[in-house]
Amino acid sequence: MRTIYTLFLFLIFFVPYHSYSQIQILTPNDTTICNGAPTTLRAVVLGRNGTTLSLTVDDDYSGVVPIGFPFQFYGTTYTQCIISSNGYISFNTANANGSSAWQLGNNGSPVPGGPGRIPGNQNCLNSLCGVYSDIFPVQGGTIDYSTIGVAPNRRFVVNFCSVPMYSCNSQLITFQMILNETSNICEVHIGNKDTCLAWNGGYAIEGVENAAGTVATVAGGRNDSVVWVAHMDAWEFIPTTILGNPTYTAASIPYAPVPSAGAPLYWYQDTTYIGTGPTITVNPTVTTTYYIKAVDCGDTLTNTVQASVGAVRIRVSTPPTVNFTDNVNYGCAQDTVIFTNSSAGASTYRWNFGTNTTIDTNANPTHIFYLHDTVSVKLIGTSSLGCIDSAVKSIDLSHPLKAAFTVDKDSICQGNTITFTNTSTYTTQKGNPSYYWNFGDGSTDTVASPTHIYTRAGEFRVTMGIRNFIPCFDTTYLSIHVDTVTFISVTQSDSVLCQGNAVTFHGVYSSLGNTGTVWNFGDGTIINNENDISHAFAAPGNYTITLTANYRICPDTTFPKSVTVYGFPSLNLGPDTSLCPGSAGITINDFINAGNPAASWMWSTGDTTSGISVSQPGIYYTTVNLHGCTTSDSVLIKNDCYVNIPNVFSPNNDGVNDYFFPRLQLSSSITKFEMTIYNRWGQEIFYTQALNGRGWDGKLNGNDEPSGVYIYIINTTFADGTSEHHQGNVTLLR
Repeated sequence: MRTIYTLFLFLIFFVPYHSYSQIQILTPNDTTICNGAPTTLRAVVLGRNGTTLSLTVDDDYSGVVPIGFPFQFYGTTYTQCIISSNGYISFNTANANGSSAWQLGNNGSPVPGGPGRIPGNQNCLNSLCGVYSDIFPVQGGTIDYSTIGVAPNRRFVVNFCSVPMYSCNSQLITFQMILNETSNICEVHIGNKDTCLAWNGGYAIEGVENAAGTVATVAGGRNDSVVWVAHMDAWEFIPTTILGNPTYTAASIPYAPVPSAGAPLYWYQDTTYIGTGPTITVNPTVTTTYYIKAVDCGDTLTNTVQASVGAVRIRVSTPPTVNFTDNVNYGCAQDTVIFTNSSAGASTYRWNFGTNTTIDTNANPTHIFYLHDTVSVKLIGTSSLGCIDSAVKSIDLSHPLKAAFTVDKDSICQGNTITFTNTSTYTTQKGNPSYYWNFGDGSTDTVASPTHIYTRAGEFRVTMGIRNFIPCFDTTYLSIHVDTVTFISVTQSDSVLCQGNAVTFHGVYSSLGNTGTVWNFGDGTIINNENDISHAFAAPGNYTITLTANYRICPDTTFPKSVTVYGFPSLNLGPDTSLCPGSAGITINDFINAGNPAASWMWSTGDTTSGISVSQPGIYYTTVNLHGCTTSDSVLIKNDCYVNIPNVFSPNNDGVNDYFFPRLQLSSSITKFEMTIYNRWGQEIFYTQALNGRGWDGKLNGNDEPSGVYIYIINTTFADGTSEHHQGNVTLLR
């Protein structure tokens, strides 16, 4: 007979599970759900991954098997054991791989050569008997063992799965023997055990026996010579001490064998199968019982032996009705909202104001919001049975206020229009905001986006204020540059411009907003960004001088100035000449400009006519002025009747003053000349009448005369008939 291991399900609505269960609960304990609430049931099998024993010979012991932890049996600690194919665990490891006897008694009388009841059965000394009988694993089924769990609560499990009985091969036996660490409790879980009367009278033993065969404990009278059956039945053997001797007591326990780790899970709603797998979602609306089964040993859902399982009732509660209203008191930095709870059926409340603030549990709270935004407020109401309803509302607290504006230009020329565009951030709930503008020049306005004309130049600070319905205020500022209307003119340092004479030009213009200047003198000369410029025109003529002043905002301005550049007048008084004092005078005249009425003269004699008459030797000059431009010229009048005699000469052949000869002696007015030189003794040493001679060279007859004082006599006749006689001393120096 194949067997199903049925395990209690422990979910949010189930009671705590029995300690023998091998299903781990993944859902918290809770016994109440609310009407219609979907609930996910979760479970996982903490099963065994058994090592299969190769007991292919009838009536045989296994080899030595490790228990996996120290286990105390009848006061002795073991870490190894052997397993009999006839359904028991033995701690007599010396019998490993040997034969395991199968005979049992009959009606209390020993079978010849047979072991009999326990205590006293020599075949299962020092053993835990699960279902000790004549089992025939050669015919089929599996026997495996495994150690599961974590210290100090590990379990050693030996599992007989669907193994045939000897002479009753169609009757399959399924059971487990379990050794528990620390507590040293032995367990036997029988899934199915029928009667095989064809051999051994159908007898079987379930219990424990010490090593001497003197002490034994049997589960519910299941001993030799008793025919019994079991389905989904379990017992435990608890170690104890009586009169100082170790023994065991037996107790019935819930049937909870350890399924294999891969055993499938089947879910039931009352008696109705609803699904398989580790999870299932249910949606009960009335009180409902749920079960879960773990099917093992190759069994199927439709071929199982139903076991008695615990029923769990899911209590279903009607959730409350949650609602609320709000009343907003607006503020500039914060908004205060008063909440009025209109819920029904809730006993506790939980408010979430959507701002990561502390949760409020008051029924009718007041909350302060610091965010100017739409906030989501959630109220959760919970009934006394834990049912929940919630309400969510959006509250518009978005009343931002941020003053801002733009201008079409932040720099303008005086008298031009500037447009201000309001770009403030604000809410229109409860009406539009109001505005105040101060343009910094004494003018104000209250429209949203004004225009303004600045009538004077300068830098002006514009103030824009905004006010909403609360009222709250905000202010912003911007500087506006206003450049003056431009003006320009040109002055010059001299009103008369003469060819080649430098004149300084000065520009008069506004420096506010000026970005540079350009001078163009009309003669190919262009000068940038300078003022007080000295310039001379190379040629006479009419010129247009322009000064252009460039501005960052206001229009560039150009000033033209026409000038006439005059050339200097020509003047020629003629060549130098000579005259004799007392003779008739001569005339000096400006014949070039004499007929020009625009010309004027200034002579060195003080005369202002175009010409003068002179009778004395000397230098005579005049300056002629024509349109303010002047030219000067002079003439030398030499003395034509005068002999200038030197008093020293030095005939040393240096080329300077080597001869004694009267100056101006070669004047064209001399018609006769005679010169005699005497030494201090009255001796004549030189005589000449040559008009073009070089004079005396300081020698006599080719020999140098000594240094000293010599006497000269000179007689001269001029062209006008006058004569001069000169006598004196001259010094000869060597």
